[in-house]
Amino acid sequence: QIECTTPNSSQSMVVKVEVHVANEGYSNSSGVAFEFIDVWSSIYTWGAMDIPVEGDFVVISPNQTILLDVTTPILSFLLIQGTLIFDEIDLTLNSEYILVTDGGLLQVGSEESYFKHNAVIRIHGHVRKPELPVYGTKVLAVRDGTLELHGKPIPITWSRLNHTANINDTEIVVEGRLECWEVGDEAVIATTGFGPVGNERVHITNVTMLNGTTILGIDPPLEFEHLAITMSKG
Repeated sequence: QIECTTPNSSQSMVVKVEVHVANEGYSNSSGVAFEFIDVWSSIYTWGAMDIPVEGDFVVISPNQTILLDVTTPILSFLLIQGTLIFDEIDLTLNSEYILVTDGGLLQVGSEESYFKHNAVIRIHGHVRKPELPVYGTKVLAVRDGTLELHGKPIPITWSRLNHTANINDTEIVVEGRLECWEVGDEAVIATTGFGPVGNERVHITNVTMLNGTTILGIDPPLEFEHLAITMSKG
């Protein structure tokens, strides 16, 4: 194991790591690099000024990489031309507008290592607020940039009701063994009526496998009936 101490850097950068052993030469360290980045919670990221507060217009400049290590206040605008990466903790990014552009990157997790905590990007405001040209209002927009969201893989993302769910029920029974669904996950129970009225968003409070089905405890209780009926014609 080798520990390295680096001098301070005035900007974000990636530098090649070379290891030299006296009387032996250089080690084979091709492809190994060290990255200098800024952290959101440090005043030095913001020119030794206060960290962003509610209502600020925040710019992450080209060639700047910032690690988001704290939940933000509600920003008025977040312009990402550099890189913003979520730290591996529970975090919420709050803003009225977010624009990723000019080669910028907003990243949560990676293909090699999915994000293992809860990441929330919450857009605030009102639909009647002034619109950002082309994109609209209350928006997360990407133009000539990259948005990477890598969460826990969930191989089964939907199922069917095994039994009709009634008003005020706090449990539903669905088909299959949904072992990848966990307490705390959010689920949407689609309407079985006409139109969008009847869709319900719930949190899973309990998961029990039973004879090829899964019993899900849910909160809040259901406000609508959801039918599980098979009909054959002909």
